[in-house]
Parts: sequence; C-alpha cells; structure tokens
Amino acid sequence: MSDFGERLARMPSDQRRATLESLPSYLAKAANAERLHSLLINFDFMAAKVAQLEPQLLVEDYDLAFAPDIFISRENVDSLKLIQGALRLSSNILVQDKKQLTEQLLGRLMDCETQTIEILLKHAKKTKTGSWLCPLARSLISPKEPLLRDLQQGHNQEITAMVVLQDGRRVISASEDNTIKIWDLESGVVLSTLQGHTDWVKAVAVILDGQRIISASRDKTLKVWDVENGTVLCTLKSHTQGVNAVAVTLDGQIAISASSDCTLIVWDLCEYSELHLLEGHDSSIKATAMTPNGKLAVSASEDNIVKVWDLENGVDLHTLKIVNVNAVAVTPDRPRAIFASAKGILDVWDLESGRKLYALQGHKSVVNRVVVTPDGKRLLSASSDLTLKVWDLENRTELLTLQGHTAPISAIAVTPDGKRAVSASRDIALKVWNLERKSDLPAPTSHAQRINAIAAMPDGQMVVSASADSTLKVWKLHSRKELFTLKGHQHEVTSVGVMPDGKGVISTSVDGTLKVWNVLEGSEINTLRLRAYSERINAVAPLPDGVGGLCSFNNNLLVVKNLHG
Repeated sequence: MSDFGERLARMPSDQRRATLESLPSYLAKAANAERLHSLLINFDFMAAKVAQLEPQLLVEDYDLAFAPDIFISRENVDSLKLIQGALRLSSNILVQDKKQLTEQLLGRLMDCETQTIEILLKHAKKTKTGSWLCPLARSLISPKEPLLRDLQQGHNQEITAMVVLQDGRRVISASEDNTIKIWDLESGVVLSTLQGHTDWVKAVAVILDGQRIISASRDKTLKVWDVENGTVLCTLKSHTQGVNAVAVTLDGQIAISASSDCTLIVWDLCEYSELHLLEGHDSSIKATAMTPNGKLAVSASEDNIVKVWDLENGVDLHTLKIVNVNAVAVTPDRPRAIFASAKGILDVWDLESGRKLYALQGHKSVVNRVVVTPDGKRLLSASSDLTLKVWDLENRTELLTLQGHTAPISAIAVTPDGKRAVSASRDIALKVWNLERKSDLPAPTSHAQRINAIAAMPDGQMVVSASADSTLKVWKLHSRKELFTLKGHQHEVTSVGVMPDGKGVISTSVDGTLKVWNVLEGSEINTLRLRAYSERINAVAPLPDGVGGLCSFNNNLLVVKNLHG
C-alpha cells in the first residue's frame, strides 16, 4: 500500500470520503500539477474512490489534468488519457462489482507500454490477495480503440430507434418496452423515462431546438413530448394501424409519419394538425425520411416499392422498385437518399431524377439502420453482422468499421458535431463511439470464442488453452505473451491434457479427432481419427507411460493404446 493509501486507511470514514471527493479539484485549483498527476496514477486513490463513491466521479477527475493551466508533460497527459479511457470503458462493470478494478485495468492497458502505466499495473496486481484471474494479455477493448463507453442498462426490451439532442450531451432511445429514455452520454446513466405509449415505440425524432421530441408507436399514435419535464404535449391519432417511422424538417414545423395502414401523414407541428394524407402504397410502410427543407419525402414499403413525394402538393413524383429496404436516410446538403437493404447493400439515389447513383458494399448481413452525419459527408450503417461502418459519401469508400457488439445492431444515432455515434443492439447494449479515432491496434490476443479447457505445463512457465474457436494457444505465464496458436482441428476443441514428458499436449475435438502437439515448437506431431465414435469427446488424459491415453464419451471411456502411431 502507498503512503497515500495508508493515510486514507487511518482517516475516519467521513473524512476519507471528503478527501476522495475534493482533493483532485483542490489540487487543480492550486495548479499543483505534480501532485495532481501523482494522485491520478495512484492505484490506492483510484480503488478507494471507486469503492467509496462512483466510477464516473473518478473518470471526471482526469479532466482536471487536461485544463490549460495544468502543466503536465505530453507523455504523462497521454498516459492519463489512456487510464481515463480504460476507466470509462470499465465504468459499467465497476458499478456492479467495485472489486474488479485491477482486472479491468489489466485487461485494457496491458499493451500500453508506458512507464507510468506499467507502474500502475504492477501496483494494482500487488493489491490482489488470494486466488484471482490475472489476464495473460490484453483481453478487453483498449482505450486506444474507437469505443468510448457502454451505457448502463435501462430498457428491458429491444431498442428500436435513437437520436441525439442538439446539445450533444443527451441521447433519446425508443424501445419495444413501450418507453422512451433520455441518457447522459458522459456518465452513461438514464436521466429520465417517458411513459405513455401502450405498445412498442418504433421511432423518435427531435423537433428544432431539442426542447421537444416526437415518437411513433405501434399503438397507432404519435406523441409530442416536452424533453425537460417528460410530459406529453400532444397525441396525434389519425393512423388506423401502427406507426413505424417519423421524420421532422430542420425548422421543426413539419413532420411526416409512416404506418402499417399503408399511408403517410404530413403534420403541422405548430398547430398539431394534419396537413396531407399521402396514399399510394399497397403494403405496410417501413421507413420514411424527409429533406431538411420539407419539400421532398421518401417512403419504403414491405412490397419493395419506394415512393418519392412532393410534400408541397401532396403528390407522388417517382415510384421505384428497390428490394428489401429496411431503412432510409436523406442527405442534408442535396436531395439524395440512402436505402439500406436486407442484402447488406447501401443504395444511393438522386430523389429529383429518381436515378440510382451508386452502391456501397461491405456488410455481410442485413443493414438495419442508416444515418447521415450533419455535414452530409459521411454515412453510418448498422448491421446484423454485429458491425457499424462509416462511409465517405463523396469518395464512395468505407472509412471505418466499428466492432464490439455481440448481437445484431438495431439502432444508431450521431451527435450534431458528427464526432460521436451511439449504437444499440438487440441484447439491449448501448455503446458510444469516437468517430475520429481509428484503431491501429491488433485484436486482443485471446481466443475468438469461449475457452473450454486449460492445462499448465509441469515447469510452471507455460499454459495451454483449448477453445470453441477450434484452436489451442500456448502462453508464457509470467510474461503473459502468446507463444503459439495451434491450428488443425476443424471444430470446437473440447479438452487438453499434458504429456508426462512436459513437452507436449494432447487435445480432443468435436470433429472426432485427437491431436498430439509439441508445445515447445508449436507443431503438430500426430492426429488420430476416431471414426467409429460419433459422440462428442469430452475429456482426455495421457497415461503415465506417455504412449497411451484415455478419452471420455459421455458415460464411456476409450483407451487409446498408442497416441503416436
């Protein structure tokens, strides 16, 4: 324990809490950069603040070190930003289990090779007592990557739509749990929950200055809300079936809604009255978007028909045949629309001429949502392939792929400055991304799927892990470095056992094979195919003579007389 940690431990609880809360700001106001830097890299301070207060308060302490009147070297500032980023990424975990600080820092910072961080991690490991799981290598998302943070759990069913308010600090989410939630992007917490719809909320849009929002629901209504006090200002009730989408003009005066009743309705948001009923679709309308000036709108229905509308006259300008459109977005700088399809393709069309301009391809599955940045230069797409992609609309190229979700991505929004994005997946996870940061890191050195078994070599220097990703990995225990990846199995590796000579291991797989490996060289020695046994091999153990072995098939044992031939 550091001197500071010992002083904290001796303090009465109320004094300790006050010290943790006020000391960083006191040092910042005194412009005592050296002491502030020392405090922010002190693990005892970090652990105590997480335990006594909240992780977000610790995250905010680091902003004090970045003020213009605090003179800290560039190298140390960079280290502090990495530590802050790691804490921000870990905040949700730490809220649930405040004892996970060491594991979270190790899992995110182990490949950040600065002296400051190495000292911090060394101290963090010394605080652990008893048995604990120490990562062998970086196994969690690094603060050098585009992901900024996860938002806390709030909805209990799938999020269908999101939008960021003009202040860039709050995001609105709509959900199948019939509610709308307002989130703080900095802290990741839910600020308020708007209740009033009696069925799924399918879409949400911001009206003008962000004081009002409008939501569309499967309960056949649209509701206009006051964001600050969470009250319903008006309920619009002209649709006869569920409302699937809503869009608003830039001046906040006009909205258009799309419904399963095959119609669109243009609304006056000043008078909360219906202006036009647009008819022409013969199937449920899934998506709609409007040019910022409110002159043109586009709608897509389930029968693969897309219509372009003149909103001033309420007439259909173009009818297009575009297959499997899931979502649509309109660029703010010119009358172009981007259609997202179930085939993973993004089609860009000119709305005035009704002509396809080009297509963007890169997703491997359905694209569920698209959004254009406010400057009209970039497009963000969210897909069931678990990725977000950022596209350059002028050069027609992919700029960035964002990975981190573990379920299909159902909603996406971008901040007004175009620097951050918020995404939601069907497992109700929300993530905030930095669109200006492109990761140059290799993927975390770990298995791509779950680890089924692990074995330590007799010398205590190496361990071998077996995974559902069909590989084994050999690790140097003390340096936490991966030595080899053993590839050869065609399916999940179920078990691993150490040979008596301490130089090799034997592994079994769902593919019905046993393999013998030399872990000192990372090479395969032999493969035995047990074709007569179609059951999963659950476990393996070499016999003491190093020649034979035992395998288990559910309730049965099989003796292998010679593993080498």
